[in-house]
Amino acid sequence: MRSISGSTLQRFACDTEPTRALPWVPSRAARHCCRRAAVCAATSSPTNASPTQQDSSTVLPPNPWSFGFQCNERYLDWDTSAQIALIKIWLAQKMEITVPEVEEQLNELANLLPDLVGKMERARADVLYELIKDQAATAERLLALRELLPRCNVSALVAGHPRLMLGMTVPEVRHKVQELRAQLPGVDVDALISQEPMLLRADLPRLMSELARLMPNADPVRLIASDPQMVLDMDVAGMPSTLELEGVGLEQGQQ
Repeated sequence: MRSISGSTLQRFACDTEPTRALPWVPSRAARHCCRRAAVCAATSSPTNASPTQQDSSTVLPPNPWSFGFQCNERYLDWDTSAQIALIKIWLAQKMEITVPEVEEQLNELANLLPDLVGKMERARADVLYELIKDQAATAERLLALRELLPRCNVSALVAGHPRLMLGMTVPEVRHKVQELRAQLPGVDVDALISQEPMLLRADLPRLMSELARLMPNADPVRLIASDPQMVLDMDVAGMPSTLELEGVGLEQGQQ
């Protein structure tokens, strides 16, 4: 058996001895930053100091890495005020005016359409732009609609379906109202439009002929008057309104 010399054992023991960690010596820049942090802590009242530090006459500086805070996204609430603020900023940039001037325009619009006040944070910015860019034209359109539909809440109608009202001219609305009154005798057309404004977009002769074909023993006029949502097809009643809520314009919904 081969013997191991004493020098080899001594060298092996040195190699297997645990390495001792040297004490950390901060650099000059690190010491300078610590001194700056201590001075800032001494001249201010940090919120993260302990009660002993806050109550004592000698304020002990906290650790430099304890300054600052974190703001977690789960504690942030996107409320309606933030949404309205963004809409106002966009309108101000679009109209090349200031935000206070936009607020004045929105206040005037609220006087014309009081039912729109509680829906402005959910309204599309481009729809509000179409309503406030020419207040005189908007007022004339609302006045004409009130003359055509005297027993209808025009404010609620426009606030609930702004795309429908903006996409149709006053002569087109007048023609549709006259057609409804002629084809639906004995029916309160104003109340019917208030219940289902999408009737203004429906092809009434085709709708009545289709109802007569599907239900020959039923009265089409009574069916339309009793449940207008049921007789309208998806293209007229469902799709455009759904797309409008999801951010797609009425023009794209018709395609």
